Amino acid sequence: MAARLCISLSEEEVRELKELSRQTGQSVSALVRWAISEWLFERQRKKLGEELRAKIREKPRASEEAFEELEAIRGTWR
Repeated sequence: MAARLCISLSEEEVRELKELSRQTGQSVSALVRWAISEWLFERQRKKLGEELRAKIREKPRASEEAFEELEAIRGTWR
């Protein structure tokens, strides 16, 4: 079941959302849901990436080269 949430946006943000809604044919609510979902996903991905980096740094056998490879891989996510 979906929950309702009330947020305050600037007039400019509302104007931009309405214009994007008109252009895409999606409701403003759908656009806001998508944006929040993407932000939450990215936040979680970054958190997991930082945890992984910390674990790799703790291991004495992890070389700096391995760390650089991890950074390159992280750059390709999403």
